[in-house]
Amino acid sequence: MLESLWNYYCPFGVMKDASRGTLAERAAAFRHNCQMRGCLATYIQRWLVSGTIALLLIAFFDIQSPQNGNALSVFVVLAALVGLFASVAACAIFVLSYAYATLSYHAAQFRDRR
Repeated sequence: MLESLWNYYCPFGVMKDASRGTLAERAAAFRHNCQMRGCLATYIQRWLVSGTIALLLIAFFDIQSPQNGNALSVFVVLAALVGLFASVAACAIFVLSYAYATLSYHAAQFRDRR
């Protein structure tokens, strides 16, 4: 179950490590990543949907929590946990978007050289 969640949210199974190996192996891995960059849009969409749901859950738990002072309730803790997930989702969206933009830029450079 955890492995399937990992594969659903992380593109590490699709992309290759371009930081190891000989120069030719790293170049081949980088070209592969440039060709496979389209799948990153799917991962970005998954994180966007999950982050949006997390934000809605934060609002729901905030409404459910008692508003009478500094009382710590289960709803406050749930809102904090979901907020942590929303923060992770925001970071994942930023990193995946940056990777997509970088790979798209380099793919255009490869295409222009030909």
